[in-house]
Amino acid sequence: PPFVGRTQGDILTNTLKGFKIQKVDWKDVSLPARKLLGAMLNMERTKRITANEILEHDWVVSPPDTKLPATADRIRRLNTRRKVKEAATKSAMAEQSDFRSKQMYQTYVNMPTG
Repeated sequence: PPFVGRTQGDILTNTLKGFKIQKVDWKDVSLPARKLLGAMLNMERTKRITANEILEHDWVVSPPDTKLPATADRIRRLNTRRKVKEAATKSAMAEQSDFRSKQMYQTYVNMPTG
């Protein structure tokens, strides 16, 4: 994701700092896709691409034919990790007092997923 952090506050702080594409994180993403994302996340509202411009962008109109097995595999792994984390949290919460469950839920919400 473009904005990361251990807590919601960290994510907000990083969002306010602006967006910079790190080549290591985005090496499997095409240049046109990175440029579109950069235009969408421009911090200056007047320079940010509009919704209509996004819909007319070459990458949206004519997406590349390349298959993205690495991306699909990563999505599957992240989804599996999310489901395991959710099931473990629900199981633990079911065995705790109401107050303890609320604490555990808050911890779960604040946990990084990536």
